[in-house]
Amino acid sequence: MPIPATILVVDDQPLVRSTIRSLLAEQANWKVYEAENGQKALDRIRELKPHVVVMDSIMPDINGIEVAYKPRRA
Repeated sequence: MPIPATILVVDDQPLVRSTIRSLLAEQANWKVYEAENGQKALDRIRELKPHVVVMDSIMPDINGIEVAYKPRRA
């Protein structure tokens, strides 16, 4: 039985982001969303409440490590 999931892909490089999204979207029951930076990732995490976030650790402004800690404090 397929397991449904909501996944957020976060990367500041569009090609990397779209490639990862394409691979994940091959699963029929997975909803895959994107964010291009740390601040937008935080907004999308609060909005979507994804099961999984696949994120670049090195991004301008807010890096992936900081993003990982912020929703837990909110």
